[in-house]
Amino acid sequence: MKLLTIKEIMFFLSYKSNRRLIDNLKNTPFELKKLEGVKKKVKHYKFENLPECYRLNLKDSLEFNESEYIDNSDNRPNEVPDMKKYLSVSLNKQEEARLRLKVVLAYEKKLKEIKIEQFIKDLHYDFDELKVSKHKIHRWQNKVNEARIAGVSLTPRLYFL
Repeated sequence: MKLLTIKEIMFFLSYKSNRRLIDNLKNTPFELKKLEGVKKKVKHYKFENLPECYRLNLKDSLEFNESEYIDNSDNRPNEVPDMKKYLSVSLNKQEEARLRLKVVLAYEKKLKEIKIEQFIKDLHYDFDELKVSKHKIHRWQNKVNEARIAGVSLTPRLYFL
């Protein structure tokens, strides 16, 4: 994916002056990059970050090749995780995993002054079937953090604990 400089935008849009363009791009995120033959670094803009009016005009421009400037790639991994084992889990296990996730999220939101033993004691009776302990909460929390880092759904990680 290529980035656009102000000169390229002016060329594609057939602008004569860059003053208005610079003013309109003042709050647009950019990257500073070194160009060959230029002493200073030059602002480069992603197509997706440009204001809507410029994106539409650039798409209408005959010289503008959209595929070069638009990022169509996914940041997701190429391999799809094996979901068969998660989908084959009984509804009871799925509900148990959801309850575990609720406990972890509630634990993360609790006040720092409340100790973990008091937190477990104050849990709603809906969580009694989990037999929550301090070690279980920490183990579930580690699984949730792993899922957050991996960028995957949180609940399936808690099915088989």
